[in-house]
Amino acid sequence: ANGFPHSNTVSMSRIPRDQVADLVEAVVGEPPSQTMVDEIAARTDGIPLFVVELARTISEADPSTGHSDDLIPATLQGSLMARLDRLPAGVKSIAQTAAVIGRDFDRELLSKVLSFDAKATDDAIEQLRRSQIIMRSAISSDAFTFRHALIQDAAYQSLLNSRRRSYHDIIAETLSADHSDVAETQPELIARHFSEAERHEDALPLWKKAAERALARSANTEAITHCERAIQASQNLRDPEATRQEALKCSILHGSALSYSGNLSGAMHVFRESVSMAREQNRPIDEAVAALGYDNALFLSNERNRSPIELMLPALEKLPLSESRRRCQLLGRLARAHLLLAEYEEAHDYNSRAIEIARELDDQNALFDVLVNEFLMLAGRRTQPSAKDR
Repeated sequence: ANGFPHSNTVSMSRIPRDQVADLVEAVVGEPPSQTMVDEIAARTDGIPLFVVELARTISEADPSTGHSDDLIPATLQGSLMARLDRLPAGVKSIAQTAAVIGRDFDRELLSKVLSFDAKATDDAIEQLRRSQIIMRSAISSDAFTFRHALIQDAAYQSLLNSRRRSYHDIIAETLSADHSDVAETQPELIARHFSEAERHEDALPLWKKAAERALARSANTEAITHCERAIQASQNLRDPEATRQEALKCSILHGSALSYSGNLSGAMHVFRESVSMAREQNRPIDEAVAALGYDNALFLSNERNRSPIELMLPALEKLPLSESRRRCQLLGRLARAHLLLAEYEEAHDYNSRAIEIARELDDQNALFDVLVNEFLMLAGRRTQPSAKDR
């Protein structure tokens, strides 16, 4: 979707050689040589964006050298790096830091990260705009965006790893301290910076929060991505016990995200692994949650087998008596699992116990669920062939 409401999106295919020549001339300011056009056309495959970037690299070269053919970089990456290297050191540093923030950035955060005064920051931003490396964003007058992601990536990759981690650290701290709204509404932004700064203990809760928020608004693909990042963070915690516990919690959340996205086979696989992890850690409540997640994914897949019973029954036996609501849920699901296998006596036994707990809790939603089971059992028994019919 177009992120700029005042503009239109135009799809452009590869352009022929004569249009490459026209485009290069428009950028360079003079007719290019035949060799230059042939080289640019060959190296860019006629992709307009690449043509413009290579031509712009030539136009920004030292005029005393002329526009000789050997000024053409071998790759687009080389072209972008050449443009960045021609910037004054302070301006290049601004571009690199902005690239760490992201494709979009604002003046205030950039200034805080670098501890530059307002004038120095403004001067550098203006030079980057004149160089057509960044442009003003439609969001606000203080917001900017890299002209395209390739330039941002080139600036980001030109930083040493240690400097990059340091910038990510400062950005995460600044966002956490000064932009509490970001932590609430876009926790994944801060989580990414903490992860890249290798501060996994700080990143983990934010990735989990981001996944939960994504699930709440049915952004299931985003939720899966955030869960995967949370799992990565959990595997890098310093405390081994915390690693195991958090890996289990993230796994259950991942299973839910996969289930909501429609990847039911993937969800069942993850939930089954979660059950095993919970058993190894002696965490009966998590075991029950994972077993229920598996049962729901299997039910939605329209498969019918005994596997949910094999997972839920041991979870029920280990569940603390104080967990009445979850016990009621397990009993109701066990009733449904037996019902789907036409095992009516077992289904009735579990469902009767679930109804009793639901009434004790005065939980109308739970009571409705188990009464639906009762209705389905009656309907199933009526349609079951009699011994005479068989």
